[in-house]
Order: sequence, then C-alpha cells, then structure tokens
Amino acid sequence: MPDSERWIHHVRDIGAGYSLQPISGREPVRGVEVAANPDALCCRHGAPLFLKRDNGGNLNTPDVDEVLALHCIIPLNSPVRTPNYNGAMERSQRTLKEELERQLAPAGTVQTEAAEPYVRAAAYEINHFPLESLNGSSPCHYRSTHLHTFTGNERKAAYDWITNARISILEKEGHYVSVQAAQRWAVSAWLVKNKLMTINRH
Repeated sequence: MPDSERWIHHVRDIGAGYSLQPISGREPVRGVEVAANPDALCCRHGAPLFLKRDNGGNLNTPDVDEVLALHCIIPLNSPVRTPNYNGAMERSQRTLKEELERQLAPAGTVQTEAAEPYVRAAAYEINHFPLESLNGSSPCHYRSTHLHTFTGNERKAAYDWITNARISILEKEGHYVSVQAAQRWAVSAWLVKNKLMTINRH
C-alpha cells in the first residue's frame, strides 16, 4: 500500500463510462495542474461538448475556465448539496479506487510518488469491465463505436447559444437564480431543442 494518503484527479466520459488517464499525487491536484490535464486530454482524445464538475475549488478556477473556453467546452456545475447529480462520477471513483487496491495488493508498500502507474493501470482495467448499463459492452468498446463528435462550427454555435441563453435567464430571473443554475437551464434547453434529451413531467 502507499506510504501516505493518495489523491486522484479523475476525468471520465460519463456516457461511455470511460476513464481518461487519471493523475495522482501526494497533495490534492490544483490550479494549473488541473487545467493542464483536460487540455492534454482534449488534444489527445478530442474535446467533449460538456464537462460536468462539482463545486470543488480545484475545478472552478480561472485556469480551468480558460481551458474550457479555448476548446469551447461548456461547464456544467452540480447543484449545491445534491450529490446524486454527480452520482455516476462518484460510483466510478469508488470503482477506480477498489481496482487500484486490488492492483496494489501484490506490490506491498508503494511510495505515493510511484503510485500513478498503478492508478493508470486500474483505469485501464475498469475501462474493459463489461457493464450492464452498456448492455454488456465495455466502456472502451462502447466509446470507440458510439462516440458522437461535433465539428468546430457546431461546437462554437452550441457554446454561443447556451451562453446567450444563460445571460437571458439571468437578466429575466434577476437575483432568484445562480449563474450555475442558469447554465444548467440553458444546457437543458439546448439539449431539448436539438432532440438530444426529453423531459418527462409526472
């Protein structure tokens, strides 16, 4: 086992359940490091249209927002005190940690600085687990066969539409809605408008 507490920065394609090369260290990953990881992942794998994030300080910084704007990635913050909104990510983090413990068991004591290869090996393994939610397919296979991409012009159009919708919501609702809530409403409206999501009212 590592000699001290280990921190993992984990980015995941939620639709496919695919873990994208997590990074690990002795201290929480912050600021410029956090921004550099999604920037590198975008260059290697392509940029997502949306990035869900909780309200943790290391994900909500000018450095991270600059990278998101550069790649026309639309941030989507979880509602405050609503952990189930990000439940899929929380479950995947738990699965990653369980697989990491299994990987580390034969190795005995591992210095925290040397743990990152094990973290990445654990991510590789869970990317190849068959999942019931994917009809028995693995995240790796599902992502390679179902990945939906947008052109640069489509990404820019979506980014601008959602930004303008958020501004309009804030102007209309005044002090009754937060910037993050207005962003979620604008994203939902765009998804419905483009027939990528339906809303069932009970």
